[in-house]
Amino acid sequence: MKTVWVALLLAAGLLVGCQSTSALNQGSGSSQDPATGMEGHVYRGPVVPVCTENTPCDAPFSGGFVVWKYGIEVARFRSDEKGYFKVALEPGSYTVTLDDKTQVGLPMRQMQSVAVKEGGMTQVTLSFDTGIR
Repeated sequence: MKTVWVALLLAAGLLVGCQSTSALNQGSGSSQDPATGMEGHVYRGPVVPVCTENTPCDAPFSGGFVVWKYGIEVARFRSDEKGYFKVALEPGSYTVTLDDKTQVGLPMRQMQSVAVKEGGMTQVTLSFDTGIR
């Protein structure tokens, strides 16, 4: 009976460890400095073939994104229907791409470079090309 309890405790510990790793990959960032990261809005555009003064060329973009550092995935996040997002990250240089389920128009892999600064959330605007011309 004692062996069963030990096995259950070990399994519970593994589940907690997996949950923390999953949370990091969902954009909760590092537990060392959760007050840093990036937040802002994502836009896609152009959304019309000809831009005019009364018709905006870009629109907020709701989708899933992956954050990379040195080619390693470090976080994932989603922007809402207004294009807003917030993701905790340690200070440093990152690359943001669309996740595999999110499409913006052009079939090529689009990347945005972001530098997260120390001392708070870095405000960024991410733009992805739809290919409409």
